[in-house]
Amino acid sequence: PHAIALGVTVGFLSILTSTGGPFIAVPLLFQIDARLPPTLVVALAQTLCIPVASCALVVWAVFASIDLGLAITIGLAVAAGVPCGSCIARRARPAHLKLVIALLLLAIGGSTLWKLAAQAPTTLEHHVEQLVDEQPHRTH
Repeated sequence: PHAIALGVTVGFLSILTSTGGPFIAVPLLFQIDARLPPTLVVALAQTLCIPVASCALVVWAVFASIDLGLAITIGLAVAAGVPCGSCIARRARPAHLKLVIALLLLAIGGSTLWKLAAQAPTTLEHHVEQLVDEQPHRTH
């Protein structure tokens, strides 16, 4: 039951946010059971990439356009980094690996919030301008 709920949640949030399975799965897995070894969580989350990426590719190919060249380039670069990251993760102490994961998630979240906050006034002004432009002009 937990595995199915986790899978549906990861799939839904991954396609909604375009963040990928592991970015969503890692914190959720630690929430479900904080005692899980981080190497198991990371390995499981990486394995989730296969169905998430496959489904996302089909969905985005049907409903949007994909820069295939950029996708292949980034994919190959990611594949090149996996062995190095795996080696370091297996040698790291579990507590240190959990801390690195948590700090990375906080840094990415903080950076995203900062960027959104910086865009907010511009976005709000744009929406107000659109509303004003759409209002019927009355002449008296």
